[in-house]
Amino acid sequence: MQVQINTKKDYYGKWVAKSRVALQGKQVLEVTTMKSDSGYLQTLASVVEVEESGTPGISITRFVMFQDFNVRVEISKPRVCTEKVVRAQQELALTRIEEIKANAIAFYQEKAVAA
Repeated sequence: MQVQINTKKDYYGKWVAKSRVALQGKQVLEVTTMKSDSGYLQTLASVVEVEESGTPGISITRFVMFQDFNVRVEISKPRVCTEKVVRAQQELALTRIEEIKANAIAFYQEKAVAA
């Protein structure tokens, strides 16, 4: 599966890579690679719910901590976090996108059974 990677600098000047993959309904699997305050480069996969806001080009993203799927996929501690390093780790994580998607779907199926 080919997944688009968007890289940009955040408010603090740190490189961030993001990719989105449709999951089910309004749910989207969001994979993000960024440097944490502890100095580690982390790649996280989270399921968010995306709704259109009514304004063209603007959407609302919702994530509920401890209720929605959220896992750390990769972690490293590079000497410097350049765009190239961040993108490379994002690409590495995306090689496992089918496995991550399956885990996310299973998470919500188990949650539905428990309810």
